[in-house]
Parts: sequence; structure tokens; C-alpha cells
Amino acid sequence: MLKFYNKLYKLSILNQNLKKNVFTAIPEPPRYRALDFLSKWMQKHSDKKMKYEYAPDLQQRMIDIVNTLEMAHIKTDRVRCFRSRGSSTKRTIARCHALGKLMQHAMNTKAFYAIEFLEPFEKMSKKDQNRTIIHELMHIPKTFGGGFRQHDFVCDKNVKLLHEKFESLKSSGYNYQFQRELSL
Repeated sequence: MLKFYNKLYKLSILNQNLKKNVFTAIPEPPRYRALDFLSKWMQKHSDKKMKYEYAPDLQQRMIDIVNTLEMAHIKTDRVRCFRSRGSSTKRTIARCHALGKLMQHAMNTKAFYAIEFLEPFEKMSKKDQNRTIIHELMHIPKTFGGGFRQHDFVCDKNVKLLHEKFESLKSSGYNYQFQRELSL
């Protein structure tokens, strides 16, 4: 449709120039060039659709991290992990999404979180992947109400502290199931 308007514009200018016997180059107005660029970009990138798939292996790792670090405020039955493909972002590794308060009321449900792991996540070492999972889990507030903790709290220093704690508990053979049974 955009091409049709561009051709119509050029033909109208050409007809005006023929009536005056003037043959000059016909510049397109900038807005048409911008729209033409946008339409070409959309056609080129429209076949790249985001695809999401549930990631049970990452779900299990997330549950393991939550239990090992005793993040009792995180209800793991209301957090899901997904892999995504086709994102155009270059720097993002993972994202945490929440069902906000208004949507919770509209749907008559409780808070729900989804952690999305993008393609660069797969290329990372297991240690860095665990650090990323911890980072995303730290965005979930203690209230578990659908909000987010911002990067003033979820910073490299705090992520590093929790990751070191996780690594030391895992290397010492800490078993959260056994610890839970002892406390009962």
C-alpha cells in the first residue's frame, strides 16, 4: 500500500512537470522515505517471530537454587522458566516478567512470574547461568505480589554474594530435602 502511494505521488509530480515541459529529478518528501524504509525493515524482519518454549531443565535448576538459598518467599509453583528464540536484542540474557496487580484482579488470580532465557544464555558457562538465574530470582520481592525489585537491590555485589553462598552450599554437599526433614 505504501508503494502505491509513492507511485501515485511520483505520477502526479511527473504529470505536473509534463504540462510545464519541465524535466527534473523528482525528490521524494522525507516522510515517504522514512515510511518506505520502515516498510522494508518490517518485511525483512517480519519472518523473525519470537518463539517461547517451556524449559523444564531450567525450571528444575531454578527450584534447586530457590531451595538451596532458602528463598522461602518465592513460590516455585507460581514461577515458570521459558526459553525464547528470535529476539532482536543483543545484550539481554534473561528477563523476569510478572502478572501485575490489575491483571491479577481482572483474572481473579494471585501473582505469577515468568523467567525468560534468551539465546545468549545457552552459550554461557553453567556457573554464569546459575548467576543469571539468581539475578532474575532476586527481582522477585519478598511480598511475592506481582512487583519487582529494581537494580538498586539486584546489583552485581548482591548477586555475587548469593552466588558464592549457593556455590559453597552445593560444594559442601548441602541437601535442602534432608535439612527440611531434620527441621520437621
